[in-house]
Amino acid sequence: MSESPDTLAASANETAPEETPSVESAPAVEPEAGGSETAPTAHAEAPEAAPENGAIPESELPGPDEPLKPEVALLLQAMADGAAVEGKVFGWNQGGFHVLLNGVLAFCPRSEIEAGNPKSPKHYLEKTFRFQVIDYRKDGHRFTVSRAGLVREEKESQASATREKLAVDAVLEGRVSSLTNFGAFVDLGGVEGMVHVSEISWKPVANPKDVLKPGKKIQVKVLKIEDNGKRISLSMKALEENPWNGFAEAHPRGSEFTGIVKSRTEFGIFVEIAPGMEGLVHLSALPPGMKLENSAFDPGQEVKGWIKEIESKRQRISLTMREVAQGNPWKDIEEKYPEGTVVQGTVEEVTPFGAFIAIEPGLTGLLPTSEMGLARGANPGRAYASGQQVSVQVARIDTKRKRISLVPEGAQVEGSQTDYREFLKKSQKGASPTGGGTGLGAMAAAFAKLQKS
Repeated sequence: MSESPDTLAASANETAPEETPSVESAPAVEPEAGGSETAPTAHAEAPEAAPENGAIPESELPGPDEPLKPEVALLLQAMADGAAVEGKVFGWNQGGFHVLLNGVLAFCPRSEIEAGNPKSPKHYLEKTFRFQVIDYRKDGHRFTVSRAGLVREEKESQASATREKLAVDAVLEGRVSSLTNFGAFVDLGGVEGMVHVSEISWKPVANPKDVLKPGKKIQVKVLKIEDNGKRISLSMKALEENPWNGFAEAHPRGSEFTGIVKSRTEFGIFVEIAPGMEGLVHLSALPPGMKLENSAFDPGQEVKGWIKEIESKRQRISLTMREVAQGNPWKDIEEKYPEGTVVQGTVEEVTPFGAFIAIEPGLTGLLPTSEMGLARGANPGRAYASGQQVSVQVARIDTKRKRISLVPEGAQVEGSQTDYREFLKKSQKGASPTGGGTGLGAMAAAFAKLQKS
């Protein structure tokens, strides 16, 4: 005599959560990197734990004459209809996860918990998901469920809706799915795009992990769609106000800045002079006499200086800690510094062939080693040091080549253009209309001719 459907159904797997306390309370254990997940010791030793693969203990199964419970009947109907049911994951072992479906125990194989590689077990524990009932075995008295198919369907539905909205310049909401050194991958809803590290923020970002985390919701703007939608370039900073707009106008060349040292490199220091705006002080633009290793240039230190140049298109800022000239310092320089004029200057740099001395912002002259009065082969660095204040005389100014030659104060400036001009003035005063007088006019003409040859 064959068994009735009710009798078969009555063998279904069902038990209350209170009857498996050791499984529900078992701690989730993260697998070691590179190793396989193993069930915690509590799972193996707890005598009341739900059997592996979701089998229900014989003592808890309904007898052949017991009526079919409503919750079991619902699961059997859901399996027949392919309908989804909600279940809470409360335990796991190597094979998969223990799920409670409205008071009925079931088992979800690990391969069926996710549409792809499953996450760590703790990601699923104590959470409720939608499942499909895919199997019921009379002999094992168990239900088997799956979530993978529903996840795939949901992703396909989301992807279809996302593609309808996907277009260049479209603004979408997404969730960070993973991070790399070069950017962040973002799930837009079944469709994935990437935010390159340079597009995360207007502020310099060394590593995406410094500002983003997997799972974080973000707003992005679509920059490019390539390869039939398989490559989507996104931007976060495109939705922020561009700090470069109007920055150059607000910070003209020569304006002062106060900033914080952000980093130090072998060629200079980077200084933040406004939120998200960093400029470079090249080592050649440090104050005379100060080395790059000086503690005053440690990250976090406050420094002051001047804007040297702003390139908005290239998004580069050049800074200096040596005062920048206002206007053209070479205008009327010969009248301002006639040859022989004694000036106070600051030694900027000492080289084997001389010392470069700044006499004002934008004007630097060279004091040759040969003019220092040192013994042959002597090191000019012993007589002059960077940052030292010195008194020197202007020996010659070459406006075309923008060069200034200097000599030590008190040195005789011979054969200079100043001497020649003074000589001309004197000769013109002493010359007669007929060419007589002192004869200096003829001598001056001969000297002038010699200078031209």
